[in-house]
Amino acid sequence: MDLLRQSGESLAGRIAYVDLAPFDVLETVSNHSDLTALWVRGGFPDSYLAHDDGQSLVWRKDFVRTYLEREVPLSGRACRQKP
Repeated sequence: MDLLRQSGESLAGRIAYVDLAPFDVLETVSNHSDLTALWVRGGFPDSYLAHDDGQSLVWRKDFVRTYLEREVPLSGRACRQKP
C-alpha cells in the first residue's frame, strides 16, 4: 500500500488483490507432530515452514511487532476521526 501511495499512477485495471489465509489443519496435518507444529508455529508459511522453532519464533515476533507498531495505530486513527 505504501508503494501505491507513492506512485503517480492509480494502477487501475493493472493490479489485483489476493487474500491468502494461513495454512489450516487439513493442509498440514498428517500426524500428531504436524498438529503440534501448526499449533505452536501458526499457519503462516514463513513461520510454519521455518527450519527450526527458533527461526519460527523470530518470524512470529517480527509479525506481532509489525502488527502492533503499524496496523493498530492506523486503526485507532480511523476510529477517532470525526464524521
